[in-house]
Amino acid sequence: MQSSNNKSKTDATSEESDILPDDLLEDIAQLKGYAVPQKPVPVTDSFLYPVTAALKKAEEEEALRNPKPGQEIPGHGVIIGTWQLKGLSQKFNVFAAIEDLTNEAGEKEIYTYDDTVKRMAELEDWHGFDGTKYKNDKEFYEALKNGSYDGGWIIPPRELLTGTKANGPEGFRSGSYIVQPDNLFDHQDKGSLSGTFDKAAVGERVSGNTYFSSTMHWNGWQVWLSSLHGTGFEQPTSKNWTRASCRPVRLEPVP
Repeated sequence: MQSSNNKSKTDATSEESDILPDDLLEDIAQLKGYAVPQKPVPVTDSFLYPVTAALKKAEEEEALRNPKPGQEIPGHGVIIGTWQLKGLSQKFNVFAAIEDLTNEAGEKEIYTYDDTVKRMAELEDWHGFDGTKYKNDKEFYEALKNGSYDGGWIIPPRELLTGTKANGPEGFRSGSYIVQPDNLFDHQDKGSLSGTFDKAAVGERVSGNTYFSSTMHWNGWQVWLSSLHGTGFEQPTSKNWTRASCRPVRLEPVP
């Protein structure tokens, strides 16, 4: 009989502990004359499986130190390589999203450049990170210089989209103007990136197989657009008329 009563008290207290605050439980325990059951404390995988967690951490650190284009690193994105802004001593790992920019419903949508900027600013926890509000590559570069960039998704500048100079000529990619070896064009078929880019035209004024960079043309009203198939044709296009795809990227300082 004593055992039954103890079990009843324990069960009742366990139920109470699920819904009552700790300070109130302590008061009740003192009145009833038995101890407050301890609420379960969640533990991480690193606590339960310390060796496995340590190995995963070591693999992640090695991948960040020696990036292999196309390798997907959980919690970071798909790495496309390293990049360094001229004038800065810091080198960055560059990660691409696993898919093109999507709308609020999570479906791919092809926007004008101005609307791409707006959609990028709306992203919240999209593949683990928020979007940024930079209108062009110059605003992004300034954020890198003053330290305000916080690792969010950006529209890739021309260097990271096709590897070419910001002021490079219109036309097919030329070796003499390719200054950044790690870029989306050259790594688009590697690892987890393979098969994730849109290479089929989808209608008049709308080209799914072309991608926006955030690099403005010298005239100020056009932005550089690039095809990611064939030999890669680049050209300036209207910011508020042409529709194209966007593959967001993000940066982290190299460890």
